[in-house]
Amino acid sequence: MALSMRLSSLSSLQGGRDSSMQPRNPFLQPQSNLWCNRSKTTFVEQTSICRQDLYTVRGTLAPSRQPRNGGDNSCPSPEICAVDQSSSYLQQLDLEKTYASPSVQHLLRDETATAATESNPQAPFEFCRKRRVGRRFPKPSVQQNGKRNSVFKSFATQFCNGLENMIRQTEKTPSHAHPGQSLMNGQTYFAPIPDETPLFTDLEVVGNLPECMNGVYLRTGPNPQMDPSGGYCFFDGDGMLHSVRMKDGKASYCARYVRTSRFKQERAARQPLFIKPFGELHGLSGLGRIGLLALRTALGVVDLSEGWGAANTGLTFFNNCLLAMSEDDLPYVIKVKEDGNVETVGRYDFEGQISGAMTSHPKVDPVTGEMFSISCNFAGAPYLRYFVVSPDGIRGPEVPINLKEPMIAHDFAVTENFAVLPDLDLVINMKNMMEGKSAIAFDKQKTARLGVLPRYATSDEGIQWFELPQESFCFHYWTAWEDGDEIVLTGSILVPADKFFTSNRLELRYELTEFRLNRATGLASKRVLVPDLNLESGQINQRLYGRKCRFVYLAIMEPLPTWVKVAGVTKIDLEAAPAVNSATVASSVSSGPVVGIRHFTDEGCLGSEPFFVPRTSDPDAAEDDGYVVTYVHHQTTGLSELVIMDAQSPTLETVASVKLPSRVPYGLHGIFVNEEQLSKQI
Repeated sequence: MALSMRLSSLSSLQGGRDSSMQPRNPFLQPQSNLWCNRSKTTFVEQTSICRQDLYTVRGTLAPSRQPRNGGDNSCPSPEICAVDQSSSYLQQLDLEKTYASPSVQHLLRDETATAATESNPQAPFEFCRKRRVGRRFPKPSVQQNGKRNSVFKSFATQFCNGLENMIRQTEKTPSHAHPGQSLMNGQTYFAPIPDETPLFTDLEVVGNLPECMNGVYLRTGPNPQMDPSGGYCFFDGDGMLHSVRMKDGKASYCARYVRTSRFKQERAARQPLFIKPFGELHGLSGLGRIGLLALRTALGVVDLSEGWGAANTGLTFFNNCLLAMSEDDLPYVIKVKEDGNVETVGRYDFEGQISGAMTSHPKVDPVTGEMFSISCNFAGAPYLRYFVVSPDGIRGPEVPINLKEPMIAHDFAVTENFAVLPDLDLVINMKNMMEGKSAIAFDKQKTARLGVLPRYATSDEGIQWFELPQESFCFHYWTAWEDGDEIVLTGSILVPADKFFTSNRLELRYELTEFRLNRATGLASKRVLVPDLNLESGQINQRLYGRKCRFVYLAIMEPLPTWVKVAGVTKIDLEAAPAVNSATVASSVSSGPVVGIRHFTDEGCLGSEPFFVPRTSDPDAAEDDGYVVTYVHHQTTGLSELVIMDAQSPTLETVASVKLPSRVPYGLHGIFVNEEQLSKQI
């Protein structure tokens, strides 16, 4: 068992970095210094599989990135590229053969027996067995027949590639998913950066970094590592983290991919292998790509056992783990080093307690420390599950939610006593592809609903469903609290929602809206709070999540034909919002709820999602006593900076900024992790 754990943990290590900087499996640390001193050290020395040797071998395995647009394969930094690939291949074969050998298998059985008979309950292997019960570790690819398997896999790869070429010839990609769109072109605000960056230290800091900013700000977003083979939507790219580490007035920056299973397999193959659902599941070619993925899996070209998600959407810090997430997979544990470098530790299944995908927006209660989450299953009922995880990582019962069809459940909400679960009109219907349509689309015939469930429920019998007025689709809910018999939510609705997945988005609006769900009457109502601004992507002071709060900080969206750009940021006072129907307030809303605003476009810049960082941990501090941070892109120079703004300033004045040596493209969600949390990382 102990050896299998060490071999499996290698799948999370970064290619091409010095062995001293390799990430370690957090759950093996208590025994890390004992492995090479156990009774089997003679065998271990013979096979050269001590911990440091394994790190060294694995550090050479990741091939360099496929060039984009005909470029060369040169590495931007020795830290982030592989070396000596021919040697790496031989070493990998040697490692795999060693793992498959009868001697190692005997050792595994012997270690399992040893752990089972340990008299000391704190013995390292017994500790690991208890902590990891039920966990499915990544399994190394075992090549039993050497060259024969290699030849077969090469043939299978070429055969599948030939089928993919046939699919491409018949593919009719919708205009909004065409890879030639501006999201992929040149050095624009949207275009992905070519690869990871080196770790840049001692960056220029303008002004004085507030003491509360000691920590790290990270923002994730899609950044495809290679050109797409079919259609491409922004949501499909590989997850990349842009990180600024700040301490004692100094700052460092790096950009790192989340080393997901999908990322590693495609980088090793130097070609796309997995389905990109938003860009490729269209028409008959989409069905063909589903069949192609199934064939590649059956032939051993790809391995789906460790998931296929991109970890490109959300970030949260829970139970001393920094998690990168997307709702098509389990989260990945990320570790920020003292010098600011960022590493992927591995895929995290909550110690074997969760086997399916989970939302990219779990909720951590600031009072109880519990995490609340939902999980979608697109393949079959139940299509939605809800569960609670205790502060120390113990999952409660999974509650299946009875829904008629799969749908995109990107976000949900939690109050002090209830969870608010979505059943919205962005659905997944594979039959649509038979008619030449997209599998993921808005269903105009469906009535969107929100379900209110007691937050510690063990079944969905007590759920109360509320039918929503038309045009009520939200990707995100910013606040949630209880007001007597009512649940109060604020979210940003898309109007008209069916324009979202098109190339005609100029008419699309993002309306900050208040929903009230009356549990006594069973009725739902909504009102638009700021009709004259497009507001999406933001945060509140998280110490008030699930409770009544006053301020929300949001990005000002400016629609483009195929996407949106962040033109500025704003601070909204929910208590000052007009308490009348939105149809009558368009002329009076310009003063009132908008109590802070900054237009980056007036400065020749574009922005990103704002994140609120409290100045103090004092629970009696003012709700807006803190700073708003975001990345800003300078359109003239193409460079970026991290801007720290005074949250109480009406113009959100800059307090300090960190000049970055490269471009940070448009992305999704961010998080600030303070110094105390960093010191507790597993």
